[in-house]
Amino acid sequence: MSEQGYPADRIDTSRPHPARMYDYWLGGHDNYEIDRDAAERILATSPGARDAVRANRAFLRRAVRVLVRDYGVRQILDYRSALDGATRRLTVSMTLDTIYGTTTIESSL
Repeated sequence: MSEQGYPADRIDTSRPHPARMYDYWLGGHDNYEIDRDAAERILATSPGARDAVRANRAFLRRAVRVLVRDYGVRQILDYRSALDGATRRLTVSMTLDTIYGTTTIESSL
């Protein structure tokens, strides 16, 4: 089993997956050659895609920081279908209680 709990033989590496491509653009290691190739093809036609993904991640960090620091939020539901990858998105949340939820879509593993 992988660290996320999926048996390696159930992860479809014959097709690129958007979450793994996103991980690649963020500099993560939870991606495969097919994901990197597809991500690079997108960059060839949309050179700003990597910057947009990184800007999105930076916004998320700023938003969490403001919610925690300025509004006293102490719990966040982190519900997503993407990999966390290179940068853990809620590490900026200090002593925040975080509830993690992920979607599992069997056909897109």
